[in-house]
Amino acid sequence: MKMLWFSRFSLWSSEIPEAAIGRLKDNMGPRHPFALIPTEKPLEGTIHDLNFRAIRTRLLNNFLRPQIIGELTQVGSRTRIDVLIRLPWILLLIQLALLAWGVVRIITSLLKGGPMAFTEPSTYVFIFPAAVFYAMMSLYFWPDALATRKILASLLEIEPGDTELK
Repeated sequence: MKMLWFSRFSLWSSEIPEAAIGRLKDNMGPRHPFALIPTEKPLEGTIHDLNFRAIRTRLLNNFLRPQIIGELTQVGSRTRIDVLIRLPWILLLIQLALLAWGVVRIITSLLKGGPMAFTEPSTYVFIFPAAVFYAMMSLYFWPDALATRKILASLLEIEPGDTELK
């Protein structure tokens, strides 16, 4: 399992970029961040020129779903679709806040108790919530990222060998 909350890959299509964008438009509805009932389309988002931003549609939508950011470029007679899937920045900020809280906790323990503060269990209390949060978000992100890659490949009719991980 990878340890970071983002996934980069490229899909190769035999269509021109405009045709691939047309396929995405056909399968992408408008963004509804807090919809209780999903739309019929598998993606929600926006398309500008040859770029798109989307999220997968599912029951009980929320703002914590992985974001899909893509760019289409023509390379010879084929189209390369560069895709980045990542969790929203708010989750990264929460993780950084937990880690900052832990660092401050260690520094204050050292200032109060000297080098023996490292033997105190209370010095390491921050590790548990930070580790649990990181594990929960990783378990949430990676299956969703793999499913999203498969959905994009099927929507754009990409052949199985035309996926390139970065």
